[in-house]
Amino acid sequence: PLAGARARGRGGDRHPAVDGSPRRRPRRSAVLLPRLRGRDVDAPKVARAITARKRAQEELRRQDELLELLWETAAVLLTTDKPDAMVRGVFDKIAPQLGLDAFFNYMLSETGDVLLLETAGGVDGVAVQKMARLKLGQCICGTVARERRAIAASYIAQSDDPLVRHLKGFGIRAYACNPLIAEDRLLGTLSFGSRSKDEFDPDEIEFLQTI
Repeated sequence: PLAGARARGRGGDRHPAVDGSPRRRPRRSAVLLPRLRGRDVDAPKVARAITARKRAQEELRRQDELLELLWETAAVLLTTDKPDAMVRGVFDKIAPQLGLDAFFNYMLSETGDVLLLETAGGVDGVAVQKMARLKLGQCICGTVARERRAIAASYIAQSDDPLVRHLKGFGIRAYACNPLIAEDRLLGTLSFGSRSKDEFDPDEIEFLQTI
């Protein structure tokens, strides 16, 4: 046989050892796993466990951040009794953490059948004036007021729902609106929107409802 030629066997390729005798080389497809206390370690299972642990740690860290933010927001609410300044102060405090870009605060009219825009931010002032009055059931805020329940809208950019048409015009991709209720009396609505993400995660939605 030619010098340096390799013979293939059932156990894999063979190549000369230092002493000239053939040495078996492992197949390339073989998966070599470490052993723990005499047992093979299931590498994919270990990887999944590590990933789950990291995810749980990240969720706990995020919850701690939101709890701290909630206390800071409460401090803002206690510093002023002016609604406009209060809402803007809350927005400025929570916007960086939650990726918020806009907010809308409506108050219920004296007649109780119309929402009046009290204050808004992060949107064009001229365009928002078209939404200065909303009937109950109109758009998301009007629906929240009529049903007295929170609504979170996701993937607005891909939606054809008429309730979010005006939000698409503002470039808002995710939106959360909550009713303002005191002693079972509807006062208005407060909502926040994001242009940087398509949905709020459950912890963020819960946080906004707590405010």
